[in-house]
Amino acid sequence: MLPDRVSYCYLLGLNPYKEKNYSLDSILAKLEKKRKDWENESKSKNNDHEKRFKAQRLVEMVDDIRKVMSDDRDRHAEFENGTKYLKKKCSKLLGDCIVLEDGTRIAIPSYVNNFVKNLKWEGVSDDDVKKALGLESGQPPSPVSKKVSLAFNGLLKVACYTPQEVLNVLINNPLLGIDCSPLSDGSSQSQVLKAFQTCYARVDNINVGVFADQDAYITALRSLDTVIKSKEDFDELVRYGKCQKALEEVKETLKTESYSSQLGRRYIDELLVTYCHGGIDTEMAIGILQEFCFKSRIPVDFSRSESLLSRCPECGAMVSVTPDVRFCPSCGKSFKQDCPRCGTSQYSTNAKCIKCGFDFQDGVNRIGKYERDFNDCYERGEIAGAKRNLDGLRELYPESKSIRLMERKYDELVSTVGDIKEQFNASYLNKRYHRSMELCNALMEQYRGVLDTDPSLKVRYNECVEHSNAAKRYCERARIASSGEERMELYLSALDQCPDYPEAVARMNEHPPQPPMDAQGMFVKDNVFKISFEPPSETKGVTFCLYRSRNGNVALNEDSRPIEVTQQRFFEDRNLDPGVEYYYAIYSRRWNVLSREAAILGPVMITAEVEDISVTPIDGGFRLLFRKPLGAARVRIWRSEESNKGQSIELHVDSDVYDDIGLKGGKEYHYLFLAEYDIRGRPVRSHGREFVAKSVVPPKPVNNLQIKWDEKDGSFLASWGSHRGVDLYFTDEDKPLPGSTMLMDDVRSWMKKKLVPVETYEDGMRFRLDDGTVNHIFPVKDCGKVGIVGNGVTVSTLKPFRDVEMSMSGKDCIISMNWPWEPYCVSAKLVVSDDSYAMPGEPAGVTYTISKDEYATDRMIRVPMGRSSRKYLNLFAVYRISDMEWESRGIAFCAYSDECRKVRYDVEKSRSGISITVRTDADVDRLPPVMTVETEVGIPLKSGDGKIGWTSDGSLKLDAGRAKIDLPAGAVGSVEHMRLFFQDDEDYHAYRFVHPLYRRKG
Repeated sequence: MLPDRVSYCYLLGLNPYKEKNYSLDSILAKLEKKRKDWENESKSKNNDHEKRFKAQRLVEMVDDIRKVMSDDRDRHAEFENGTKYLKKKCSKLLGDCIVLEDGTRIAIPSYVNNFVKNLKWEGVSDDDVKKALGLESGQPPSPVSKKVSLAFNGLLKVACYTPQEVLNVLINNPLLGIDCSPLSDGSSQSQVLKAFQTCYARVDNINVGVFADQDAYITALRSLDTVIKSKEDFDELVRYGKCQKALEEVKETLKTESYSSQLGRRYIDELLVTYCHGGIDTEMAIGILQEFCFKSRIPVDFSRSESLLSRCPECGAMVSVTPDVRFCPSCGKSFKQDCPRCGTSQYSTNAKCIKCGFDFQDGVNRIGKYERDFNDCYERGEIAGAKRNLDGLRELYPESKSIRLMERKYDELVSTVGDIKEQFNASYLNKRYHRSMELCNALMEQYRGVLDTDPSLKVRYNECVEHSNAAKRYCERARIASSGEERMELYLSALDQCPDYPEAVARMNEHPPQPPMDAQGMFVKDNVFKISFEPPSETKGVTFCLYRSRNGNVALNEDSRPIEVTQQRFFEDRNLDPGVEYYYAIYSRRWNVLSREAAILGPVMITAEVEDISVTPIDGGFRLLFRKPLGAARVRIWRSEESNKGQSIELHVDSDVYDDIGLKGGKEYHYLFLAEYDIRGRPVRSHGREFVAKSVVPPKPVNNLQIKWDEKDGSFLASWGSHRGVDLYFTDEDKPLPGSTMLMDDVRSWMKKKLVPVETYEDGMRFRLDDGTVNHIFPVKDCGKVGIVGNGVTVSTLKPFRDVEMSMSGKDCIISMNWPWEPYCVSAKLVVSDDSYAMPGEPAGVTYTISKDEYATDRMIRVPMGRSSRKYLNLFAVYRISDMEWESRGIAFCAYSDECRKVRYDVEKSRSGISITVRTDADVDRLPPVMTVETEVGIPLKSGDGKIGWTSDGSLKLDAGRAKIDLPAGAVGSVEHMRLFFQDDEDYHAYRFVHPLYRRKG
């Protein structure tokens, strides 16, 4: 005997996972072939003694193999043992695979393929080996999206890892002359995007021959263009590129590593600590190395199942790394510290953080510099510099206690400087130079260097100082002027230089001009209001300033600006909003001083009419569309009939669409649209717009649409009676109709499109539909702007199952078929009935639902026949489309039990007539309908060989399996030429006639 009993499946070349595929005859045939091979090997002198000895032992095992395989239980057990034997033989491959971080084992295809070739187990494939070991097919998951991966591969073509690197190469190339500052790792996405656009435009348009690597860089920039506009994709690409660059030495080490067994996670971690000094994403790094090792066929266990040990940097003792261990148990020294940036726990002797690269030795100095520079920027009022240093400290040391204080000071700086600058700019634009100068002086008292940090502010401030000093000099001269007229001229000159200089303003206010009088107004045309007034008696050097306010009297302040400055006695206001009360004040102005009083006018208001009105017929009335004018509180609509205009009915509308239904067809209706405004608690209405529309008497919708499928050419035939002018529209969305009368624009947008007929008839059409769709088809009568929509019909062109085969296995009916390739086919429905073919959901049948995955496992559907001799089966393919399930056309067929009852009968002829006695099993109480068939010569072998003489009225009722039938006179001419048949050929599946033998003539 051979040592260690081998699997008989292995010896015979049987796949242990496919026991059902082998019949006993095929197994014994394989055994006989093997026996002959073994006998030849045992006798061949070309083989050595050991090989002949083993072959002879195999010949001696043939009888035992035959005995085991001939017994059902032993054969099943042998196949189960074969799976265990296969797993044992393949166990070496567990060390030649990639184990992902989550424990998933990924097979390396070349290792598995070579192993299967060397295994020499007939019938066993690569998939069987992977199944035995629990190995997954495919590749490790990528740590980034496919878009980012493709973009990175484009960068690698020019030996760059990040967008900043490839752009800096172009920016720093003197041949290109790109006017753009180099980028850094801290550059924002918007900065990189701006640089990218500049570089791309330059490289794409440079003359041929100037830049030798133009094509390579254009390809790299095009791949970068797919991700750079998305912040999420851009950030992921930067992290991925940095990680790939940091892992280059790790990859080179793995390539040159000579290993005899699977590498472990501990070894990978040690490589990361040794070579990756900068901050990288550890999770992404592991994902990259998983992909790299798979492609390089390096078996590595990336799972965290190993217990890592670390060496104490003080005494050298090995210490188990766990989150709560911070001190060495041998020397008591602390060998852990938390990184202030990322919080990673690590050795206290580390110069840099193992995760983010934070420099512990230089960190304290950098923190102090950030704090000092921030305080300096704060004192000088430099907001950008303060923010830059605050952000730098946050990134370097997010847990610093100084950050909170710096944030408060920064918020105070932004608020104070921003508020005063806003006031300064407003005063400067209004030429209040003295006020602007005072605001800036107050700001400089608090923040000494604020002008140096804002050149624009400094220029404006110096301008304000010049204007204020010039006004001051005029005022000094005015004080010593010899005459009042000269004094006034000097003060006016001061105001020309600085309109808000306090001394000049005070002196001029002592001599205001006289006000205008008798202000009047009128509307000269739509939305144009004309104002006129009487000027004062003294008009020398006087202009008139018109001020306007909304919903209240005019109240002037230093920020008030007139809507018009004129020397005329009238003014037209063309910028009025409807529904707003306007008030006007007209002042005289001389020497830049306003009169103390003004001519007052108001309130003035305009109303706008309802806009964009349309009245369109719909089912039972009209659809009113309109737009409420600006400022209106609501729209009110009244309706009256032509025959009764004195009585109007107000329609209660709450939106800009109103369906006025329930109206009589063929009537003329009048609609009045008014815009209503709420003014100081009272309603004010527009004049109104009137529309007249006549309701239509719509034709009746088509509600008898019928659609049939033509099996000959696959087209569909639609019919709807004798109606003319009917179009068929279809949609793939199952949603309720908004009514039988719809706007044709709504029909075209609501439906998918109109069916194009292949042939048209007076009462229908023939058309085709795309395969694999579900369509809801509606008949529509086009009546111009509106359409009359009838009841729809749902038609599906979903493909049924193909190559359906049925067979019997004992008491079960076995069904197999080819599943449609479409991904939307999710399951199968089989409706089983004892009486007739049934549809899903009908009470006459029982519905079985089999999912795609369930069928893929067994590759068949088993239907128990029970005690029934016949079952009616209807098979449907179920598709999921738009979150709804639809069924294909059914495939109907009958299944008959393998049991068949014998039915014997005798024919007796007497004077009273002919009788037939039928006998079968005692438990049969009824037989299917029967008939007699008679021939002129010989006997009928089939029901169609002669003429039918008599048929039973329905099924035959039996008593204890027997029945006697008295045939009517003349039903049978010759007993010798007559036989009994079932009326339905399908009944022969359950019953067989045993015909009597007679001596026949002729």
